[in-house]
Amino acid sequence: MQRVGFLTAVTVGVVGLAVGCRNTHEGSAPAGTAGEGHGSDSSASAGFGGRSGVAGSGAPADTTGDAGRGEAVAQGGSAGSRGGGGPGPSTSGGGHAGAAPQGGSSSTGGSDCQPTVASPLLWTFSATDGVKTPIIAEDGTIYLSSSDNRLYALDPSDGSEKWAFVAAGGVSVPAIGRDGLVFVSTSNHRMHAVDSSDGSERWSFDVEEGLYAPAVAQDGTVLLPSYHVLYALDPTDGSERWSFTSNALTTPAVTQDGTVLVPANDIGAFRLVALDPDDGSELWSFPTGSYVATPLVGDDGTVYLPTEDNALYALSPATGAPQWSFNAEGAMYTPALSNNGLLLVPLSFEHTLYAVNRTTHAPLWSFTAGDFIDTPAVGTDGAIYLPSNDHHLYVLDPSDGSVRWSFPIYDNVNTPAVGADGTVYQPSWNGNLYALSLSQPGVTDLACTPCTAACASDTELGRCLPDGSGYEVVMSCSSGQACQGGACMDCVAEDHRGCVGSEVHWFDSCGTAGTLIETCSPWQKCAPNGYCQATDVGSRCDECPSDATSCRLTGSDVCQDSSLKTCIGLGGDSMYCTASCVSDADCPSSMGCLVDCGGRSEYEGLCWRTSQYEWLRDVLCDTGGTTTVDPFAQARIDCVARINALRAGEGLPPYEQWVEAEACADAQAEADATDGAHANFGDCDEAAQNTCPGWADLDAVLEGCLQAMWDEGPGDVPEEHVHYIILSSTEYSRVACGFYQMPSGEIWASQDFQ
Repeated sequence: MQRVGFLTAVTVGVVGLAVGCRNTHEGSAPAGTAGEGHGSDSSASAGFGGRSGVAGSGAPADTTGDAGRGEAVAQGGSAGSRGGGGPGPSTSGGGHAGAAPQGGSSSTGGSDCQPTVASPLLWTFSATDGVKTPIIAEDGTIYLSSSDNRLYALDPSDGSEKWAFVAAGGVSVPAIGRDGLVFVSTSNHRMHAVDSSDGSERWSFDVEEGLYAPAVAQDGTVLLPSYHVLYALDPTDGSERWSFTSNALTTPAVTQDGTVLVPANDIGAFRLVALDPDDGSELWSFPTGSYVATPLVGDDGTVYLPTEDNALYALSPATGAPQWSFNAEGAMYTPALSNNGLLLVPLSFEHTLYAVNRTTHAPLWSFTAGDFIDTPAVGTDGAIYLPSNDHHLYVLDPSDGSVRWSFPIYDNVNTPAVGADGTVYQPSWNGNLYALSLSQPGVTDLACTPCTAACASDTELGRCLPDGSGYEVVMSCSSGQACQGGACMDCVAEDHRGCVGSEVHWFDSCGTAGTLIETCSPWQKCAPNGYCQATDVGSRCDECPSDATSCRLTGSDVCQDSSLKTCIGLGGDSMYCTASCVSDADCPSSMGCLVDCGGRSEYEGLCWRTSQYEWLRDVLCDTGGTTTVDPFAQARIDCVARINALRAGEGLPPYEQWVEAEACADAQAEADATDGAHANFGDCDEAAQNTCPGWADLDAVLEGCLQAMWDEGPGDVPEEHVHYIILSSTEYSRVACGFYQMPSGEIWASQDFQ
């Protein structure tokens, strides 16, 4: 029997929280749940439902991505254990044009001046789900893909909808081809060629596995990357010209001479491969020590390759030979080029953008935001538009990185696009595309010198004083408005989640707290993203008290034995409650004494649970344990790559591969197959865990389970999309993928996050 489902566990309080989608249904499943395949002989539990599940159907994947970086598209559902089933479509309502262009209002300021507010916001388009980085055609038409399974064509003058192409699955970031075609990949393993005049389909191309966003070569050839194959297609009819096979491919880039650059992440051979555009033959490759992302091709042809090993390489486009490299303390996203020749390198985990001189290769300045950042865009005037998950778009001066102005968006944001007229189009997870003017917000009047606008308070607009000493209030915002980004803007109810002390509330777009959602427990904190999360408990666990159960540790670990009074930290918030020992006799029966760890004193002389003991002894400590070939080595790389591809689509930085914990995660997966999901949650000192119980094979886990967990969110009820919350979290930095194959061939898989 195949189980179609997945489960999750996160560290949240006095006891570990395990939220599992393990409901059993006869023939159907409700939205957001996965049946276990106990359906009747004629039908099976539904896959991952849309608004309501039906037998054998699955919700489409939320295909996401950013231009130039890659796009994850995988299957939406999974077949039940008996009878029919499989991927199926789920369609939701379309978007609509937003409010009319917003100008300002006028008011008499307290002097002879008659101030008029100039807002940077020109118009807003609202889809029914999150929108991705838009692509702008030569005629100015904006092509915008959304998680509501639609590709929109928008009029740049007011954001009105020209047409919408409705797919049977999530839609990737588009690519614009020749002869009036727009290309998009979808979650049902299909690429569509869409007529730009009316949104009709001209042709489609189907594959057997998940797809990334397409690209277009210089001669018009459509480059379609699937998970293991890059297809080169004729744009007129979709016929295959050639293909290239490797592992963990992503969206390619194209050099000035037409060479196709595709990241390939084979086991032990992470590399960028250069292909001949005529036949797909390999011209050269550049190996790295870690996962590689879609490169940037510079205006002089130089290939800039970002990696997860904290290095950015500048390569020769002809040979792939390294010309120079830039190293920093953090994994890098795809860079951008400024108008004044700077290389703009985003370090997402560090929230920092570096401006690097391409001649000296030295950083000239840096800017640090309040949360993760994405690849910036550059305006026609040279201004740098940097999106951050601290819910702001920052407009930076290219000369020194100073903030010219910022625009608040109360949700996470992806890389913006800039039109030929300088209009900036900023996409957001809240489903809105904001069209912003090139000019910074300002106040002008009939008698006074124009000057920069600012918010003198939450409800008052200010104007700069001539002597530069500050701002004077020139007008008050109307009821139901607040001053944001130098303009009075209407407040939108229940716009985002936030904190009032330990309470999670809905906030409107003006930052006013509203309805209470939940109250965090004493073991939790209300995090900036508006969710209760575990606190650092190290100060509470220096030594377990006599009533040991009162010592709460990160993970599901509690001092249940009063003899375990040594509490140690294992990175981040992870704590482990154990005892000092010199032999196994000093430890409880379920634990072993690790006497020798090859000089790693922090692990020696302590009692460890069996799975941790074996992992430390055989993997980390290297003290003579049996070494075997890892049968899941490639699957682990593919697992991390798949998760990171999903994250990249929402502007999130990649997780690192947590190699040290993989053997331990394998032991957890094996224990889960016997004792039930999350049986040993916390054994590997993970802070959160997702589980795929009893899937048909490795491909089903990588293509189906991970995608289905991602498709749960985003949403308003955390309990309904916990898997998505973990996969898209900014609280963790690495993931270990563990696997266990049952005698029947079914796969149990655990993903541990720290």
